[in-house]
Amino acid sequence: MDYDIIRYDQSYRLDVLNVINYFVEHSFAAYPDSPLEMDWVERYEKMTELYPSWLVINNNRAVGFASLHAYHRYPVFNHTAEITYFLLPEYTGKGIGKKLLTLLIEGAKAKGITEILASISSKNEQSIMFHRKNGFRKVGEFERIGKKKGELFNIIYMQRSI
Repeated sequence: MDYDIIRYDQSYRLDVLNVINYFVEHSFAAYPDSPLEMDWVERYEKMTELYPSWLVINNNRAVGFASLHAYHRYPVFNHTAEITYFLLPEYTGKGIGKKLLTLLIEGAKAKGITEILASISSKNEQSIMFHRKNGFRKVGEFERIGKKKGELFNIIYMQRSI
């Protein structure tokens, strides 16, 4: 499978929106329950502008994205970042997620980040397994706090020290 991983590029905004909306509509991986608009992409870009941010490109189209962003705005948390990534299903299980994670970790280390957090829906077992396999450990869980498609779900927090 041909693909490239490139630094985030705003010219792929519509693709990024399409990727996130795939997960909004078809899974519990993205928390919103209705399709997002371009203002979501603009907020995403603002939130990640000072952090490592990557796109997965296939046939001149973004099929996935990954980034870090601040966990909290207070400086006492500057060494901690939260991870976000979405990769269309036909691109999973091919090592792309692992490559993205490696790039994010390299970028995190360069910024002095030592802790990476992940917030994952309990209904997203694939993501939980991916994170566990890649050095994250479960550090907490909020029970029944989300409801999407009429189903309650938990939020699982995972953490990796780098």
